[in-house]
Amino acid sequence: MPVECKTLVLGLEDVLLHVSAARPEKFDAELPIEKDGVFLGTVYVELRPFLFEFLEFVSQKYELVVYSSGSDICCQPILDYIEQTRKYFDRRVYGNLVVFENACFSVKLYDFLLSGSRDYSNTVVVEACAATFALCARSGVPITPFKPVYNDPQDEDDELVLLARYLDTLSSCEDVGKEISQQVTEAVGIELNYV
Repeated sequence: MPVECKTLVLGLEDVLLHVSAARPEKFDAELPIEKDGVFLGTVYVELRPFLFEFLEFVSQKYELVVYSSGSDICCQPILDYIEQTRKYFDRRVYGNLVVFENACFSVKLYDFLLSGSRDYSNTVVVEACAATFALCARSGVPITPFKPVYNDPQDEDDELVLLARYLDTLSSCEDVGKEISQQVTEAVGIELNYV
């Protein structure tokens, strides 16, 4: 992570990977979930295409924070699997910092934005459910949810490649929140109140 870099907050489920309790046709990892040595079940993880290339690229430009509305009991083994050869994430945020509001999950960004030098002008939040940005709309970048497709090779998911290009341009902006707000206004005609 570069000194004085911006913060990139990435949702775990449907942004970076897909998790299922039922065994899918294809999967990248089969992980046991345990609490205090007691086996609770198995999860099957399907990694989004280009995940490791994406993480390698953005970790050079951003402080990486990953969050999940799930508990640490389930998420830690998944993130440990992703980071088994290299540490990408500077911080992991689990369900205890995520609140349910208006039929969607919203991250309590202020809990870690107020610590250190983080603020909205230097923070980008990537999530598959745009409504999740309720607490940080001006820093939110939506991404198409990852749903693995097995039948049509033309349906290969390249969202992380496209996202990496966009995040590369944002990394050099003086104020990413202002830049995102302006782009939303231009693209869809909705003006975000930027403070």
